[in-house]
Amino acid sequence: MMRRIVPMLFIAFSLLLPACAGPPHGSPTPVDRTLAWDTYTDPDGTGFFLYWAPEAENPRQYIDTRKIDLGRPFPEQIIVKDFMPARGSLCFKLTAYDAAGNESAWSNEDCGYFGFTGPSGLVVGP
Repeated sequence: MMRRIVPMLFIAFSLLLPACAGPPHGSPTPVDRTLAWDTYTDPDGTGFFLYWAPEAENPRQYIDTRKIDLGRPFPEQIIVKDFMPARGSLCFKLTAYDAAGNESAWSNEDCGYFGFTGPSGLVVGP
């Protein structure tokens, strides 16, 4: 009998953004962003789905067409640009899943400017 995966995911994650001192007049410059979350210890957990939505979307729609299977990265973090099909001001949520395809509840949401430098001193955190 498989354990339910739902109660395990109160993942706290954050988009780690270095302070950005962009070029003059806000010219876009590629930058890396790291999305990190708390260690997940459920032995039935197989991997994570990363969902994304534009920050300006109201309400935000975290749907299957905006879902990326991360597998089980260790440590629990990714370089966002390596996974994202879009750039701009984005929000993220995670779920965990098991081998049977059961998916956990949502993690908290985290938003940030991704893909190019933002305003000087931009910081996103919990």
